Amino acid sequence: MAKNVDIEVESQDDDWISHLTMLTILEKTTFDRLLKIEDKTEQMTALAKVKQRARELHCVREFQKLLKHHQAERAAEEKEGSVDWETVSGAGGTALDYGEWCVNERGVYCTEISRDGEVKTVTASPVPVVITKLICDVEEQSEGVELAFQIRGGWHTVTCSRSEIADKSKIIRLADAGLLVTSESAKYLVRYLNDLLARNMDVLPCERVIHRFGWYEGQFIPYSESVTLAKNPRLTVMVAQSGEFEEWRAHIGSLIQDNVPLRLFLAASFASVLIEPLEVQNFLVHLWGRTGVGKSVALMVAASVWGNPNGGLFGTMNGTLNFLQSQAALLRNLPLCLDELQTIKDNVGNYDKFIMQLGVGVGRGRADREGKAKKTVEWRNAALCTGEEPLLKPNSGGGAVNRVLQICVDNADGMGEIFLPNAAETVRIVNVHYGTAGKRFVASLLNEDGECNQEIVAALKSRYNALLTVLQERCKENPTSGKQVAILALLLTTDEWANRTVYQIDKPLTAEDVLPFAASAEDISKSSRAREYILNQIAIHQNDFYGEYKNLNTGEVVEEWGHQPTGRIYGKLTEDYAYCNKQVLTEWLDNGGYSFDAVKKDWADSGFLIRNAAGRFNCNCPKGMTGTFVKLHLQE
Repeated sequence: MAKNVDIEVESQDDDWISHLTMLTILEKTTFDRLLKIEDKTEQMTALAKVKQRARELHCVREFQKLLKHHQAERAAEEKEGSVDWETVSGAGGTALDYGEWCVNERGVYCTEISRDGEVKTVTASPVPVVITKLICDVEEQSEGVELAFQIRGGWHTVTCSRSEIADKSKIIRLADAGLLVTSESAKYLVRYLNDLLARNMDVLPCERVIHRFGWYEGQFIPYSESVTLAKNPRLTVMVAQSGEFEEWRAHIGSLIQDNVPLRLFLAASFASVLIEPLEVQNFLVHLWGRTGVGKSVALMVAASVWGNPNGGLFGTMNGTLNFLQSQAALLRNLPLCLDELQTIKDNVGNYDKFIMQLGVGVGRGRADREGKAKKTVEWRNAALCTGEEPLLKPNSGGGAVNRVLQICVDNADGMGEIFLPNAAETVRIVNVHYGTAGKRFVASLLNEDGECNQEIVAALKSRYNALLTVLQERCKENPTSGKQVAILALLLTTDEWANRTVYQIDKPLTAEDVLPFAASAEDISKSSRAREYILNQIAIHQNDFYGEYKNLNTGEVVEEWGHQPTGRIYGKLTEDYAYCNKQVLTEWLDNGGYSFDAVKKDWADSGFLIRNAAGRFNCNCPKGMTGTFVKLHLQE
């Protein structure tokens, strides 16, 4: 920037003005002479006379334009010199074009000239503020910026949307993040930031960000170099690395060497990231047993694979289903670890709604205020749960049973006593050493470019299908569902790969190890569970049925009733059949969470429900009774 020329000012002699020509009136010396007049009144008078001379010379527009330029230049010189952004921030930022704005340690400001020629300084911020990078959200297809500003002797950053820095009413919200902005300065700060953005759009670095974990375009967040996790303190602490991998591996390896339930639980944590590449369904693994056997510690171990077990990955079920869905969508492919199952039982007495909503992997459709459909959230992961009771209830639907692998660690042989020996030491280990095993496991699935290695995925799919065939063959004697077998096959596949890349334990898991945890076909069949439920209800209320009288000496059944019902009359019992009032039967099923219409065909096909001669599900009324009845076969 050129230095001012020291010209003697003759404020009382205007003869020099009348001698100005088309050329000399626009020279720098003319403007320097005017702007060095210290008395503002004299300066304004001289400016008015020179403007009049410019009109006579037909160059008033050129004069006004140059005057504004020299006024801004002089104002900047009178301030402390602008400090280069790289020096100010200490962050080695990109050299930016600030245009008319001056940015230094005294803030952000520029000079303005009013219509009457008055020069004034407007301040956009009392502290230096600059745009450091563009933030491009790869999933939402939206753009934001990162602002850096100096306050309390240090530099701070805040990320905001483009719309926030384009609206003076919205930019005030950044005051909560520490930015010094008021309703008075907001207008100028908006102008400055958008001028800065327009001038430097091509030179500002652009960071591609995403607001969730998991797979994206073949890369795994947060381990990708080209797509980064959005800056958020909550997300940062969730998936992080701390301590030493070998410390974690040595301790956890010794725990799972002979502990199949814990090993399966840990395999489920690793398996969560394979669900999407291997194209298998979401599932839940539930560890249950009485308090004090180490269930919560086991969940901490599973969470420590990916990050801090106390940093957001490990939570409780004390939340709404909508909240749990949003948490699952945030994790996307990482496991959802939830403790204390019993806090979310629904009013039906089971957890089917919870199971199905997490198992489907898609959030509920919603509309915004304008009636337009909002983007639905999705996730492809495993949910790891613990509780003091089974996740599945007698009235759980088959769809729910198929999606859950239940592991009891509180059985009669004392497993609950030794499930996790030395739990205190395990807690200490996973609170210090965490996050390294998951990063290593994901790295084993990537190629040199940091993308999902399709050859490895193909090999894992092949191994998964082979194990699926083996398990299906072993299940012929004790049938289960295909979906239960699929979960076990995935856990075995994952355990093999985790053992190869992480554990390095000599003893592998086998089909015989995992098959006892599969639900039986009868457990999965809702009609079978409804049948057992009704047989129990009949046994409980047998005194409310008429019974046939049987001669104990001869075994002869006579026509008289053996006893009178004590309350409501539910029907008639014989040695082989129950004639049950249909309304009573329907009430029982409804109370148990079943539906007669849903189970009647399966019951009839199995011979439990006897059709009448016309093929319908009702039967003739027992002698001496009225109403609608169904006939149930009590013997196998």
